[in-house]
Amino acid sequence: MSTKQKTREEDSGSKFEYNAKFYLAKQYENGLGISKNSGKAFDLYLEVSNSLSKFKYKAKIWLASHFDNKKDYQKAFEFYLDIYYNKPQKIKGIELMLAEHVKKGLDSFKDDKKAFEFYEMLQSWDRC
Repeated sequence: MSTKQKTREEDSGSKFEYNAKFYLAKQYENGLGISKNSGKAFDLYLEVSNSLSKFKYKAKIWLASHFDNKKDYQKAFEFYLDIYYNKPQKIKGIELMLAEHVKKGLDSFKDDKKAFEFYEMLQSWDRC
């Protein structure tokens, strides 16, 4: 077996593993067949968000929302920004979610440069 072939199989296996973890996180989040456990759901979503799973961006959206609910707007902004810049296809409403975080207060973001760049980008869209 060639190295390329082995790597593809390992990637494929890990994708399936993380797809399963995504569904397990959903079960923990909603208490489907198991006791609700938001801590375990969070940990699993975090693992999936850093994987090759097709659910990677759904996990990131859940995490961004989680941080929003905890009023940790810096972390939420970072997840939304990552989704915006790295998702191969557009996610409906992601620009709105980012704009909301800018509106909540640019001064609350630890990375002022990122926040300012995003704000400038929004301004340039407004001029188009």
